[in-house]
Amino acid sequence: MVLQLPAERRALRLEQLVRMLHTPVVLDDGRTVDVAASVGAASPDVIGFRDLTRLQRAADAALYDGKHSGRPPRACCAAPPSR
Repeated sequence: MVLQLPAERRALRLEQLVRMLHTPVVLDDGRTVDVAASVGAASPDVIGFRDLTRLQRAADAALYDGKHSGRPPRACCAAPPSR
């Protein structure tokens, strides 16, 4: 997903997205299913590039950094991926 958000709203919107993606789903038969998703984010003002391919790589790096860190789910913004 690509969004253009002002810097002052970015952290709040990312936290809202993470919270929504971790909200249990109630099925038609009444059962509740826990769901989870990983989120990685990158911003041109953080990584220093506006190129979409570089932004996608940085967001992907942030996603995997979060998955492998053992930290609770959260939104984060990546630095440029190392080559």
